Amino acid sequence: MNFVDWYKKRGLRFILKRAQKLRERYSFSPGRSITRIRACVDELSAHGCYPTFFVPGIVAKRNPEFIHELQDRGCEIGVHGYQHIDMRSIPPQEANQQLIRALEAFKEESLESYGFRCPYLSVSDDLINNLEPGIFNYSSNRAIAWVD
Repeated sequence: MNFVDWYKKRGLRFILKRAQKLRERYSFSPGRSITRIRACVDELSAHGCYPTFFVPGIVAKRNPEFIHELQDRGCEIGVHGYQHIDMRSIPPQEANQQLIRALEAFKEESLESYGFRCPYLSVSDDLINNLEPGIFNYSSNRAIAWVD
């Protein structure tokens, strides 16, 4: 999706409100998020639990040392697209390329990854059906798996 289409879907008012919320919650540097994630990992690992964090490829490229720190502490790092975009808003082939590009970024940074989760759980059957076989061991795109 290009910027003009993205802007048309949201409008200036939404963008300004969203930017304010993001600044309040995370700031515009990774420091606050890193502190929160470390605290989460500290608490969970004290109980023998090690979370999976799904990370966009662009974030992994910008913060490889921190992502390696998480892996070294026992966390799993999964692919979350290259950019954090709704995969249903782009054609399946383009969504597939987002995942492949992210996986390539992980490999460039020597990061292990076995699974993926689309941002906003925005997976589609077309995306799954167009993925190169064996590229991922699993998909974590269902919040709850209902079993009869």
